Amino acid sequence: MQEFIRNRGVTVCPARHAAGIGQNKPTAYGVAKEEAVWLTGKDTASSNEENLAKAKILTMLEDLSGKGRCPASERFKYQNDARRWFFDRRFQVDFESWCDTAGFDPDFVRERARKIEEDGMPEWRAKPGTGLLFEKRKAYRERTGK
Repeated sequence: MQEFIRNRGVTVCPARHAAGIGQNKPTAYGVAKEEAVWLTGKDTASSNEENLAKAKILTMLEDLSGKGRCPASERFKYQNDARRWFFDRRFQVDFESWCDTAGFDPDFVRERARKIEEDGMPEWRAKPGTGLLFEKRKAYRERTGK
């Protein structure tokens, strides 16, 4: 576990402050809210152990997509490690125990991993000039003339 934490960049500081304000990074205290809700379908408070398990799963999903925090020269290796961890029967017990600790259904996580393998990691933010908040602000500006 220590090797995973050291190699994959999981930290023990709060998610918003791990790599600078406003940047999201898996931590022992959890992941950004949008990522946790997308992965689990629910928004709940959790223990540090549960949050560390969520951070590991999210990091492996990032590695699977090829966008993990690893040196470019090792990206292919990390991607293959993640692919084996999610889909190889030899790693099924380890994968399922991490999912149980995180409070996730292993089949649901595997389904999300397949989707990420096919389509890549989803974008957590809307593109500039789009999105719900943008539309609300635009409507406010039109209504108030500001």
